[in-house]
Amino acid sequence: MSIPPAEPRAGGRVIRSVVYDADVIERRVAALGREITLAYPDGELVVIGLLKGSFIFLADLVRAIA
Repeated sequence: MSIPPAEPRAGGRVIRSVVYDADVIERRVAALGREITLAYPDGELVVIGLLKGSFIFLADLVRAIA
């Protein structure tokens, strides 16, 4: 059994498994964008990220909101 290589983007740690791949995340973000668009059809929406690094997710989410 070979040990997988360390992943530099994970601080040099070994990634043993991927729970959600990029396609699954992309589809879910698009679905959330559609839900938010339907929930706020005429009003302004303020989106705030509270966690460190959340701006990456929020950028994708805001682009998915019509």
